Amino acid sequence: MQKIIDFIISKSFRNAVCFIVFTFLITTAISSQNYFFQKVVENGISKRDIIAQKDIKVIDTKKTELHKKEVAQSVDPILTQAEDEFIISSLETLQKSVIKIREKNAPDNVKIDEISILFEESPGKSVIEYLLKSEDTDLNILFERAKVTLIGALNTGISAKDIENSNVKTIISKNIPITTPRGQISLITSLLNQVIVPNLVVDEFATEIAKKNAQNAVKPYEVIFKKGQKIVFDGEPVTKLKSDALRAAGYN
Repeated sequence: MQKIIDFIISKSFRNAVCFIVFTFLITTAISSQNYFFQKVVENGISKRDIIAQKDIKVIDTKKTELHKKEVAQSVDPILTQAEDEFIISSLETLQKSVIKIREKNAPDNVKIDEISILFEESPGKSVIEYLLKSEDTDLNILFERAKVTLIGALNTGISAKDIENSNVKTIISKNIPITTPRGQISLITSLLNQVIVPNLVVDEFATEIAKKNAQNAVKPYEVIFKKGQKIVFDGEPVTKLKSDALRAAGYN
């Protein structure tokens, strides 16, 4: 008997009793909520009119998620520079090829054809003649200025959209050294049009972070049911929003 008494007054027994009582109360509360909810909703349809007894604020999760998706889609891709060394190397390779053709012991018409082949699109007769017949010093200066211009253009950044929208010529012209003679501007543009490709690529990780940050900044879309306002009517399909409103009103 003393052991029984000691057990009853022990801390472990009191904790066990408290746990059982708490579990019972929670279960009862949940059951009663489900009971009340089933009294007003059957197969997802309201069985009667429900009037808000107080102001109820609920979040429209559907509209909120839709807004988040719209915001994420409006975020521009984050671009990062790449391929700079490859593009600069392409210009240097073009220069070496031109020099090698100039040094060949071959007729001019053959050299003109070979220089033309170096370009995807014909740069024009005047450009080819300059590359073939200019002094070595002038040719080297031309390629040096082209390289300076190219580095400046790459630092500015060239995207695929720039090439699609024909913005490359503008980017090139803004980076040509101011000491460049007017006659060499078109030559430099022709050389760089041959080697320039987009050096800005999408940083997928940074873009995804930017989208998530934009989504997290979206404020939840709130709906307020004023006191006396009808939450649902008899026969109305109970949406997620209306279900949340009924829950806030104590029906679920």
